[in-house]
Amino acid sequence: MNRGYFFIAFGPRYIEEACNLVRLLRKFGDNYPASILCAAEEIEVIKSKNLFDKIIPFNFDNDFSKLDKTSFEKFGGTPKILMPEYLPYDETIYTDTDVLVQCNPVNVWNHFKDFNQPVVCTSAAPNIHDLLNINISNHLQKNISDVMQTHTGIVYFNKKNDKFDLFSEYLKYFWKNYSAYGLDVREFRGGKVDEHAFLAAVNKLDLKSASGATYPIMTHNYHYDIELPSNKITNGTMYNFMGELDSPPPFIHMFKENVRDYIILYIRLMNL
Repeated sequence: MNRGYFFIAFGPRYIEEACNLVRLLRKFGDNYPASILCAAEEIEVIKSKNLFDKIIPFNFDNDFSKLDKTSFEKFGGTPKILMPEYLPYDETIYTDTDVLVQCNPVNVWNHFKDFNQPVVCTSAAPNIHDLLNINISNHLQKNISDVMQTHTGIVYFNKKNDKFDLFSEYLKYFWKNYSAYGLDVREFRGGKVDEHAFLAAVNKLDLKSASGATYPIMTHNYHYDIELPSNKITNGTMYNFMGELDSPPPFIHMFKENVRDYIILYIRLMNL
């Protein structure tokens, strides 16, 4: 069974972030191939980086993209929903591009595989989706537990699992029927959020999520002067430390436009 990373990047900033991610993976001894989903006109630019195993153009001429109302839906949400159709590997770890790496993620691969599921997300903070959880629970007539929460900054896919295609179909179904299932109680930049469709699909199939609070997978928004590598787990905000694990979480999700911290940390990690 072959393994590889998969990234989605439209535009120079996101392409460069994806390149930085691959450079850091190689820095820490991870040699699994990496592929990237991009706009057709950006293929040659990405080829010149000599970092990616496969460079795959996204087909915007599909029934979902034609209904997109915001730029986030067009370049973020819908490509993520259709991602299972583009994956070139049997086992894939997807991360958002605004992610740094502070150590080799080999244990994360093995941890995800042990779930024996078509998809493994990481669990969100317990209260982050309260109203959303109520809506999905009512529509699916089942309670959403903490182990069925979803954060999609990192997602593991296993195409060899016999429920993989079914998960993909549910994901598209909930994206198409977003409002009918009460997923629109929380918007992002005025539109739909892929994470909510993942949450509904995960719970439809009774899949479990991996706990990043108890197993070193991903942390968030380290400050630029933190000692590296760090065992600290944060809850999404810069200084909101939740505790420490026995070993460093390999992935650091630097969202919320922390440009200065991202750049400084990237340079520091490359120089470790």
